[in-house]
Amino acid sequence: TIALVVGAGSAVLAVISATFIRPLPFADEAHLVWVYAKPPNTGGVERQNPLHSTSFVRFRERLQQFEGVGGTWERERALDVGGAAEVVTSAGISANYFDVLALRPAAGRMFTPDEDVSDARVAVISHAFWQARLGGETALGRKMVIDGAAFEVIGVMPPMPVVGFAGAEVYTPLAIHAGNMPVPASTIVAAIGRLKPGVSPARASDEIAAVMRDVVR
Repeated sequence: TIALVVGAGSAVLAVISATFIRPLPFADEAHLVWVYAKPPNTGGVERQNPLHSTSFVRFRERLQQFEGVGGTWERERALDVGGAAEVVTSAGISANYFDVLALRPAAGRMFTPDEDVSDARVAVISHAFWQARLGGETALGRKMVIDGAAFEVIGVMPPMPVVGFAGAEVYTPLAIHAGNMPVPASTIVAAIGRLKPGVSPARASDEIAAVMRDVVR
C-alpha cells in the first residue's frame, strides 16, 4: 500500500493511496495499482473512494515512477443504434487508460490525447457489445447516438474480463484535464496506475508524497 495524507495547513482532507491489484489477467499485472482516496485514520476497503477530478488532474502528469496513470468515470447513458434505444453502461476513459492495462483494440484504434482533451464524439465498444448489439458485423465508422449526440465507432476491444475498471459496454473520452475540471463534488475518477519496472512501493510512495505536498501548497 502506498499512502500519504493530503492536507492544507492543519486541515487534513484525505489520504491518497495506491494499492496493488492482483491477481488479474492483464500483462505484468503485478505492477498495477489502484489510486484512491479515503478519510484519514480509517481502514477497510469500504472507505476507499475514487479521486476528485482536481486531484486526478493535478498529480497524474507529475509522477515519474509510473509508466502511466489512467482514469475512468462509469455511468449509465442512453444509446440509440439504428433506431433501437436502450440504456448501456458507459465509461469515460483517459486516452492512456487501456495503455496502462496493456490492452489494445482488436479492430480499429483508441482515441488520441487530442481527442480526449477536445471531448471528441468518438467511441470504442466492448467485444460483448459488438457481438450482442451489432451482431458481429462491421462496426468501424458506424454512428451511435449517446445521450442525444452522434458518436462514431473507431475501435472494438478484444474479449476482456468483466472487472470494475474494464467492464463497460461503450467507452468515450474522459475529457477531464487542466483546462476542463468539473466541480469535484459532482465528478469523480477511478484511477489505476502502472509502476515502471523495478520501482518499489516505498520509492513510489516517496514520489507521490512529494508531488502531493507541492499540489496542496
